[in-house]
Amino acid sequence: MLGDITFISYSKIQRKLNGDIKNGVRKPNTLLIPADKTSNFYAIDVSSYNKLVKEDVTKTYKKSIDILVRELDAKSAKRAEQLKLDDRIEKLAMSEAFVMLKDHEPSFVDHPTCCLISSSKSEIGIISKQILDYINASA
Repeated sequence: MLGDITFISYSKIQRKLNGDIKNGVRKPNTLLIPADKTSNFYAIDVSSYNKLVKEDVTKTYKKSIDILVRELDAKSAKRAEQLKLDDRIEKLAMSEAFVMLKDHEPSFVDHPTCCLISSSKSEIGIISKQILDYINASA
């Protein structure tokens, strides 16, 4: 059965991508960062990437201690239980944020800016909807 399979040689684009990966991407301490609105990727060293992430995170958020985060999760769980939503709402996931470079900005070459992507999302919308439904029903 496997004897019937024929393999096509790499195309010109595939050979170029393979060469780029071997020569450019596999350098130690180098990351590939996607662009925000284009399909481009940029190679950046780890320390520069960490600096970009830290600057972007601290621009919007402030640092908190783990105890406070656990207290807020406990309060959220209690509120979800009161509203009988505890079977549909999950605990806030602790995950790392990442950035995408805004290469369409005019100052990209001199001062790269980023778009912060955080995969930690609260499910406050479910609670808000429940409260709004209660308000609308009583009005």
